[in-house]
Amino acid sequence: MHAIEVPQAHEWADHHEKHAHHVSIANWAMMVFSIYVAIISACVAVAFQDWGDSGTLPSIAILEESGLTAKAELSPTSWLSTLGFARYICCIVAITCIATGIGLEATIGGYMVSHFSKEGGEMLWHVAQMLFSLLLMVAIMGKSAFALPFVVLGLWKFGFPETIGYLLKARKTPWSQPVSFISHMLNGLGLLLHHSAGAYFVAAIVTGLTELVRVALAGTVVLVIQHWFVPVKYYSHAMYSSIQLVLEIYFQFELIAALPHMEPKNGVDTTLRACTLVMLTAHWMYVMAAFLDIFVINLCGAEPHVDETGESFDELREDLMESESDEDLMAGDEKPSKFNGNDDTQAKFNAANESTPLSSGAAAMHSSIKVA
Repeated sequence: MHAIEVPQAHEWADHHEKHAHHVSIANWAMMVFSIYVAIISACVAVAFQDWGDSGTLPSIAILEESGLTAKAELSPTSWLSTLGFARYICCIVAITCIATGIGLEATIGGYMVSHFSKEGGEMLWHVAQMLFSLLLMVAIMGKSAFALPFVVLGLWKFGFPETIGYLLKARKTPWSQPVSFISHMLNGLGLLLHHSAGAYFVAAIVTGLTELVRVALAGTVVLVIQHWFVPVKYYSHAMYSSIQLVLEIYFQFELIAALPHMEPKNGVDTTLRACTLVMLTAHWMYVMAAFLDIFVINLCGAEPHVDETGESFDELREDLMESESDEDLMAGDEKPSKFNGNDDTQAKFNAANESTPLSSGAAAMHSSIKVA
């Protein structure tokens, strides 16, 4: 009689550690999306409740005075006012930009990190970061639909999977490192909220919901200035941190001071207040993540050391590359080890079960297609 082998306690712990946070991509995306929507909803509620929504935008007043506000009575959007319809169009434009940016990260991003060489990928990553300020200024000052591609390429850095990288890093963080998990989530959600607010701001300019007035631009230009110094972090992290700390304080003072003045009579729609609150929330998330990384993890030694010299191309590659598909992770890596059949079938079986370094984004899409 064969003895029954019972897994030891440490084996159960190792298995749990290995598969920690490896929920399905669909469930993970739904959780992230729910938090994202909740934060934006809270910002909208605060913006409209604390300051109200009164007055008429100059652009809307011109339309109403000229009589160009006709609407079809049977239209599903006929209940919207002229201002409400303008906000509706602005949201459609912004969501289109956001979906395109995330789509670039999920498709092109996975290809770039898995096929580019270290030197080539590092150079292109630095170029994408340095072009951020220029592309954003073109998008803001363009005041036309031709500005939209610039805001997508600038914010989402030509598809380099920065946002998805942080969120997938959080998904793969073991349960034994809760501080690291929170830090990665704060960075990932912060980037998602930051880019969404930026896309909405440009969409508001394009659709005429805001003019390029002082209260709208004062904080935005500081955000552009912050990204002038991104290359510095690869040479002196202390100098970069000092510069960014000063600019961050300046940036937040500008936004907070402008909030009460973001109203239609000043050429800025009320929704820009909510957009500003979302941007502030994103930056507070960055600050909290930096505090956790520097003080809780690195200095206090609560968890394994985190390198805070800035996300490099190699780090993006490590964040996204997996040697196992999501289906293998969910199934407990239970692959058959051998197959009895003819040589051709054996070769196909070996090829199908060979572990390849697919990006998480690509593996997730393949899994989603199979599930659908």
